Amino acid sequence: SLAFINGLTLYENKQGVQDGLNYELWKDKGETSMDLLGGGKFKCHWNNINNALFRIGKKWDCTKEWWEYGEITVDYDVDYRPNGNSYLCVYGWTKEPLIEYYIVESWGTWRPPGGTPKESMYVDDGKYDVYVTDRFNQPSIIGNTNFKQYWSVRTAKKTKGTIHLNHHFYNWQQMGLKLGKMYEASLTVEGYQSSGDATVYKNVITQNKVSSGDTGNSGNTGNTGKYWKYRKYWEEINLEVVLHHLTNPKKYSLIMIGVKLAVKSMIFGKIMELLKWDFMGGENSIALGVISIMLFSVLVKNGIALKTWEQLGSIVVNYGVDYQPNGNSYLCVYGWTRSPLIEYYIVDSWGTWRPPGGTFRGTISVDGGTYDVYVTDRINHPSIDGNTTFKQFWSVRTQKKTSGKISVDKHFSAWTRMGLKLGKMYEASLNVEGYQSSGKAAIYQNEVIGG
Repeated sequence: SLAFINGLTLYENKQGVQDGLNYELWKDKGETSMDLLGGGKFKCHWNNINNALFRIGKKWDCTKEWWEYGEITVDYDVDYRPNGNSYLCVYGWTKEPLIEYYIVESWGTWRPPGGTPKESMYVDDGKYDVYVTDRFNQPSIIGNTNFKQYWSVRTAKKTKGTIHLNHHFYNWQQMGLKLGKMYEASLTVEGYQSSGDATVYKNVITQNKVSSGDTGNSGNTGNTGKYWKYRKYWEEINLEVVLHHLTNPKKYSLIMIGVKLAVKSMIFGKIMELLKWDFMGGENSIALGVISIMLFSVLVKNGIALKTWEQLGSIVVNYGVDYQPNGNSYLCVYGWTRSPLIEYYIVDSWGTWRPPGGTFRGTISVDGGTYDVYVTDRINHPSIDGNTTFKQFWSVRTQKKTSGKISVDKHFSAWTRMGLKLGKMYEASLNVEGYQSSGKAAIYQNEVIGG
């Protein structure tokens, strides 16, 4: 059960701050109550209202855009019981331009906002339809005026999970839906000509930013969020980029970019795989981690791998990808070891074909998911040591997933128990691969953490 903090219950319109978070009850008429339970949690009730909302979240001063705050997440868990028209969402505003936005996780009898979606996208293990609506001479944070509303609405209801706001905001931006400077992001229960009750058991709003102390010898990643955190003994972080020359489609260049290099408005892709990416950034930053392959050369000096995965300890990849393949493709953690030479894949999602075939070695459970383990042989094929013969180890999820956590060392440990020996670590990378196919993907979170 949830206990009251100072016994604070609201019945009429009121705003305030509790535990560093902004709360509000607003209605135009009817019966409402909101119990403030501390730490972002609350209970609410509404009946005989025209429009009412209950929200707790974070407000800013409209001086920075969303990407300048790093990664913004909302972890929520709600017992949501609407009777009629209502929705459970993350809600907020921006200025310059003035935008009211909704990320809707669940609803009552009517799925908002009506109309035809502009596009669809996959975020946080779910499909969302994106809408734009216009409001004329309606209430806003600057008084009655005209403004647009942006909506991400889940296709299947959900009342518990994590919302990565940046993933939605970046998708909207790619669709031409520009947000302004941040005013608010709040977990919200809204009702319209309806009744209902809700209990918010969890409402944790987090901003993650990397400081220069987190990034070893590679400099400060600025305002790009917690995407490149790694141990100081990891010697290099490089980005492998295949440049697509638009004037000559048969020509391409492979370059390596260090984190310190500023990259602005670069479009690159693998020509045969038809993958294209927008690459943005400011000084000393690569914004948002919107990349195809981020190579982490783990303890590699002059081409020599120095430590085994056991010596490295925990290796975790936190990732979020809008992954839209057309044909044969997979989303995975990928890498190599030496002595023995092993190419490995931990596959969390794929296109039309589930890789790899080969010899099935068993099933393992890691990070709340079930994976099938396979071994395949490569004879005289390209490797980090040139054309040679080597084995590939695979963990392939039985159900697709495009965001979450991959505990790389736990897969390695399970493989070892099966008699599949890895060598000294050369690489661990979040990877999108395509084969005789097309598609697009945007990597919004790519955090590789060594223990």
